[in-house]
Amino acid sequence: MGKGSCSLLLGREDRVTIVSPPADESVPEMALAELDARLAAVRAEHEFVVIDAPSGLGPAVRWALDRADAGLMVIVDEPTAIADAYALCKLVWSHDAGYPLAGAVNLVDTEEEAADVLTRFSDLTGHFLDRKILYGGWVPFSGAVRRSVRRQEGVVLSSEALADAFGRLGDRLRCGVFETTVPISLN
Repeated sequence: MGKGSCSLLLGREDRVTIVSPPADESVPEMALAELDARLAAVRAEHEFVVIDAPSGLGPAVRWALDRADAGLMVIVDEPTAIADAYALCKLVWSHDAGYPLAGAVNLVDTEEEAADVLTRFSDLTGHFLDRKILYGGWVPFSGAVRRSVRRQEGVVLSSEALADAFGRLGDRLRCGVFETTVPISLN
């Protein structure tokens, strides 16, 4: 949504269809209604649809989660980002206690660090919301991401570690099943 750059940054612009609300739509409800129509058409043509929504709790995020089979949140180990992710969990689970939400930890150096961040976040949601977040994976901290964004070129083409990380996330998304905890090797 907004600026559809995911396919470009992942180096896959030839294999995906980007759908965004029309630029001339000034009323969010009208833009979301247009997206509903376009989403139906895309679902008819593709076996797998990823809705990339902005962060926060705005109408676009609520629209996307309402139409998705599962949610994958990007979690960063910073107090404001954790508070925002917690608020999203609280909102979603207050409407549908069984909704599957997974967390992908961004900007960490190791999978062990990612597991620690997600475990702490899951303990938080477990204590206060009586639900634990699912393990979605992790993306390593890398200057290659920043350089790729600036150059508008595929980040997965610039770093094997990032290509592997995004590949693992893609595999989890494609399966539609997230692990209930961090990988056993990290417990």
